[in-house]
Amino acid sequence: SYARVHQLVSTVTGQLLPGLDPLDVLTSAFPAGSMTGAPKRCAVELLNQWEGGPRGYYAGTYGVWRVDNSATFAMTIRAVVATPEGFSLGVGGGITALSDPASEISEVGIKAQAFLEALGVDQVEYS
Repeated sequence: SYARVHQLVSTVTGQLLPGLDPLDVLTSAFPAGSMTGAPKRCAVELLNQWEGGPRGYYAGTYGVWRVDNSATFAMTIRAVVATPEGFSLGVGGGITALSDPASEISEVGIKAQAFLEALGVDQVEYS
C-alpha cells in the first residue's frame, strides 16, 4: 500500500528451458495481460484502434540482463517521458464489463497525482 493507491506486487521466478534466454521470456510475456485486458489478442486489437499510437515506456519493462544469462525485469505501470515539448504521463486502469467510466477516470487521476505534483502540474488533459 502506498499513500494514494493500493498496488499488487508479484515476484515471478523460474528456470529457463535449454535454448531459451531472457528475451524469450519478455517476448512471451508482453504486452502483459494485466495491462491489456482479456481476451488478450482481442483487447490488444481494440487498444491499437483506440489509443492512437504505441504506449512507449508505459506498460513496458525495464531491467538488467546479465552476462551469466540471468535477468531481473519489472513492468512499468506508470511512466513519465520528458521531451523538449513537455511531459507525457502514462497511467491506466483495469477496464472490465462492469467498469464505471467516471470511476475509472477518477482512478487514473489518483494514480497520476504524485507525478503531477512532482512536476508542478495544476491542469490536466486526459486522453
